[in-house]
Amino acid sequence: SADMLAFSIVLLVAVLFSPISWTHNYLLLLLPWSFCISGNLPLPNDRTTKVLIGGSIVCCSLPVITFPMEAGVLASVTARTLVSVWFLGGLLCLAALCRGLSRYAPHQDQSSAGR
Repeated sequence: SADMLAFSIVLLVAVLFSPISWTHNYLLLLLPWSFCISGNLPLPNDRTTKVLIGGSIVCCSLPVITFPMEAGVLASVTARTLVSVWFLGGLLCLAALCRGLSRYAPHQDQSSAGR
């Protein structure tokens, strides 16, 4: 399951930070989502993880709607916020996966932490 977690994080980072991001690229997140829902990833089984994964699925499942707008401040703000709902969904999923990754982080000994 640690290998599937690492693979899911690499896939997610590749989708999020690819130079050309198309909304259909977020379909690749079906694999990490299915791992999460089926319980094959070592994620905390708490409300926060469920909200992060559920929010990610909802954000990335929204249809693409283009609103006709004239160039201006409103169009600029819309292009940077409303259009990036899929990116927000990817970040939510990344946050959930990083919570699972923190389980595998080596914990420092309290006596050696102050040195």
